[in-house]
Amino acid sequence: MSKIRDLTTKRKYKFKDIVDLMDILRDPIDGCAWDLKQDFKSIAGHTIEEAYEVADAICNENYKNLKDEIGDLLFQVIYHSKLAKENNFFDINDVINSIVKKMIHRHPHIFKVKEKISSEEQEKRWELIKQEERKTSGEFIDSLFNEIPSSLPPINKSQKLQHLAATKGFDWPDIDSVFKKLNEEIHELEYELKNQSNNNKNLVQDELGDVLFTLIRLIQKLNYDTNIILQKSNIKFEKRFKLLEKFIIDDGKNIEELSINDLQYYWEKSKTI
Repeated sequence: MSKIRDLTTKRKYKFKDIVDLMDILRDPIDGCAWDLKQDFKSIAGHTIEEAYEVADAICNENYKNLKDEIGDLLFQVIYHSKLAKENNFFDINDVINSIVKKMIHRHPHIFKVKEKISSEEQEKRWELIKQEERKTSGEFIDSLFNEIPSSLPPINKSQKLQHLAATKGFDWPDIDSVFKKLNEEIHELEYELKNQSNNNKNLVQDELGDVLFTLIRLIQKLNYDTNIILQKSNIKFEKRFKLLEKFIIDDGKNIEELSINDLQYYWEKSKTI
């Protein structure tokens, strides 16, 4: 009860308070029935959702909302740590200890030998340090890609695959080379579409995948994130289409009765707002 009293009377909360809050919610006797019902698997989906909401706030540059979304994501971290503590796996202090140790070890140019290196050089060293950590732990890694979670969304996985391959030198040397490859893949897609039959539907899908895969690498080479780029396009399209719908309603018309030329007129009008 003292934890509850402390939390409800405070005017400003600190890190320890969110840990205490989770203890209260998961209390076997006086805790919340919903929170007591949860486990790692049931919470995992919420964790992913909160991570996407953080990314969404960043994409929209909604920094006031970002504060709340980061808080929701932090709550998920505390939740998993509490579940782990109940199962005698580890607790939040072990999580903090582990990540701080890891970051110190992976930044030797900061914490060991003071050295100014570029961001690109740090990425290369990071991967080398990770490989050494695996060897030291006795972990057998027969592929660079073994560390990539199988549950990653396809776009994220494509970015990770191509980024890791690039750290080993398997990459196009410049932007022009990527454009050349992209055009090559588009021509191959066009060819399969023109010759489309029941026998080559898989080939069309393959070529579509190759175009998308190459485009993702182009976006990476330009130092952008595919998810953020696509989300911005989604937001822009949604905004304009909603305006299109509004203009049509204001003119007393039904969108389903309009021709493509009529729709194009309203689309161009929405782009001027």
